[in-house]
Amino acid sequence: MKVSDSDVGGWDEEFSALFSTFGWAGRVTSEEVVERWRTFGGDCIDGYPWDIEDYLNDLTLRNTLQKVESPLREISRIQVSSLMREIYAVDATLQAVFQREVFLAAPEEQWWMRRAPTYAARDFCREFEQSYRVKVRPMSKFDDDVDAMKRILAEEGELVDVFLKVRKENWYVAQRPGLFFRACKNSTPLPRSVMGTIWSWVSGELSDVQLRSAVNKNCP
Repeated sequence: MKVSDSDVGGWDEEFSALFSTFGWAGRVTSEEVVERWRTFGGDCIDGYPWDIEDYLNDLTLRNTLQKVESPLREISRIQVSSLMREIYAVDATLQAVFQREVFLAAPEEQWWMRRAPTYAARDFCREFEQSYRVKVRPMSKFDDDVDAMKRILAEEGELVDVFLKVRKENWYVAQRPGLFFRACKNSTPLPRSVMGTIWSWVSGELSDVQLRSAVNKNCP
């Protein structure tokens, strides 16, 4: 079914339906796909900080987009052209990090599947080598921030003071709740009783005062 260029709702529905046809679970819009691929690209440039499962999910997203591109053109060529312009811009940036072809069974046009990132965060590198016997150089902004947090804590900095410093100075890891939470966990052992509190704080549900009170109570 063709949709007019002004029919955003119709385009979103057709887009999501096609993604579902090709195995993607849940509703997704073209804007969400672009934003997710752009975020993935930025993460890879900075040194991918997440797990392999997250990494593979984003590659699957790109695979699915490749599959639906042709049928989408039958719905709205203008919408697809605009969408792919943004996707290709991210692709061009990503290829500076994805330079080594190591998974040669993947189709040649799927360079994101054939290649491995040149560098990434330490935990990802270990997991990637264990899974695929492919070494990736450990280098990332995430590790840099976690190492800095560890150094401050080793100098007898208080846990909450370090976390507050990272947020106040807007470090790389503090720019997204999930990343900040991961950095807090990686920088120091945290009791299970505190984990939920940390997440509530990084996601904006608790104030700094509430964080300090809860941590002092559970980490005497």
